[in-house]
Parts: sequence; C-alpha cells; structure tokens
Amino acid sequence: MDRRRIAKGEFRNRQAECLAVEFSNLVEYDMGATTKFLELACDTFECLPEDHLHRLFPFRPQANSGGNLAVGEENAKGNGLPAPLQARWIAWRGIWDALQDRNPRLYLADMMSSIGESHNASSWPYSREDLIEDWVATGGIEHPPFGDCYEIVTPEFYSHLRHLRSQVGGWVCWSDSLERVEFLPEAMWEERKAQMRGVREDGQRRSREIAAWMAKHWGPDRDKD
Repeated sequence: MDRRRIAKGEFRNRQAECLAVEFSNLVEYDMGATTKFLELACDTFECLPEDHLHRLFPFRPQANSGGNLAVGEENAKGNGLPAPLQARWIAWRGIWDALQDRNPRLYLADMMSSIGESHNASSWPYSREDLIEDWVATGGIEHPPFGDCYEIVTPEFYSHLRHLRSQVGGWVCWSDSLERVEFLPEAMWEERKAQMRGVREDGQRRSREIAAWMAKHWGPDRDKD
C-alpha cells in the first residue's frame, strides 16, 4: 500500500469529492457543515503522524464511522491530535446530529448503514432495501429482514425509522451505477423496488432449477429414470 504523504491540495480535493459522494442528494440543508468538516479534515491531515494517514483517509462525516474521530475523546487522543483539534472532533458530533435532524434523508441513510453493520458488518444492507422498507411499512417490529447481531432494533429505533419514512416520501438505496447511496422519490423508488424483486425472484427460480437438476443427476433417485 502506498502510504506517501500526499500534498494538502490533493488531500483537500479528494476529501471534497468524498463529501460530495457521502451527501449526494441526501442533504438538502447543508447548514455550512460541508465547509466545516472539510476544514477540520484538512487541519487534521496536517497534524496526524504518517502511520495514521493510511487508516483514516478519507475522513468520514458520519459521527459513528470508524473513519471519523468524533466517536469519542479517547479515539481523538489516541491519534495524537493536539487538544484544540480533539475538541473540534468531539464538537463535530453535535454538528452531525443537527445536520441529521435537519435532513431526514441523511438520517435515514445513517440508520440503514447501522442496519448493514448489524447485519453483516458492512456499511450498507445491500440488496435488502426493499425488504427493509416493507418491514418498516408493516408497522410490526417482529422479524426484521436482516440479522441483528448488535441488537440495534428497539421500539425506539423502529419507531424512528417509520417516522423518517413518512417524512422523506421515498426511500434510500445503493446505486451500482453511481457507486453511492441515493435517495429516490416515491415513484422512482417503486420502480426500483419492482426491479429488485424481479432480480430476487429470478435468482430464487434459478436456485430451484439448479437444486432440481442436482437432485435428479446426483441425488439418491438419480438412477430411477
């Protein structure tokens, strides 16, 4: 892995691109957060020792992300940051929370990311967005369509998902073509959901066909024809 220290200008450009991808069409009211985080990231980049850069670049704005130093005071101290920068990272959590409260699409995407982490330690519940949205729409917290290893599904968590669903008028999903999470308004989401279900049904049909073929040619009854 190339761990060279890139120039600050190059870092700034890459970090700005990362923020554009992370926020995409999820943030309608920026509240100056993009500029604040970009400056925080650039100032941190200049202070971090070389052996930390390859682990933390680019910095993630999500306050609970492993690529964000706002996850706790000990994390900030452990990365050798000066006290003023530590304080700015800890303060970022409050900015992030306010940004989420102002942007329900962003909040919903963050909760979906938490679901992905709880399901299989991934950053997103890939190919499960339609199943999760159906689960939210039913009003029944039982039997979530994902593995909840971290036990994040509480009545409060589920209730907030339902609240956000009613606010956004659509849903969030991963876009392979854009390589990022995007928000889709209701009509576009219904089209995408139908596509996802079609792909899943095709996969299930092919699996049944393969299982039937295997049973016929390799199962205990293979010589009965």
